[in-house]
Amino acid sequence: MTRLTLALMYATDFSIRWSIASCRPCVPDVVLADRFIFTLIARGVVRGINRDYMGGLYAMALRPHLTFWLNVRPETAFGASSRKRKRSVIGRRGGHVAFARSDWSFIRYQTMIKREFEVMAKRHGLSSWTARPAFPP
Repeated sequence: MTRLTLALMYATDFSIRWSIASCRPCVPDVVLADRFIFTLIARGVVRGINRDYMGGLYAMALRPHLTFWLNVRPETAFGASSRKRKRSVIGRRGGHVAFARSDWSFIRYQTMIKREFEVMAKRHGLSSWTARPAFPP
């Protein structure tokens, strides 16, 4: 499966979910969503797909009035992830972008995602909230 095929599959899945959610008769005033379109766009860009192309895939999605991302150091995220589970999800380690399945690959991939969110914060007005670990490593 190519990187573009994977991105198109994610976009198709999102589009189906979006169309189902939009058909509801009553649209709430407040919606909290974890990993909305910006995460999908960032992952596609990190995989090597053009940023504008990725943005176009999600043009049908309603843009939120407020979007924020938790700005966490990848090393901190790695500590939290490794404490939660012994085996991390391949996608969070960058296994789908040909990184090795190692601790270093997790940090490298998350660093690339973080950089893309920094770009999107400037382009789309995302608010950055700095997150610190609740418990020291």
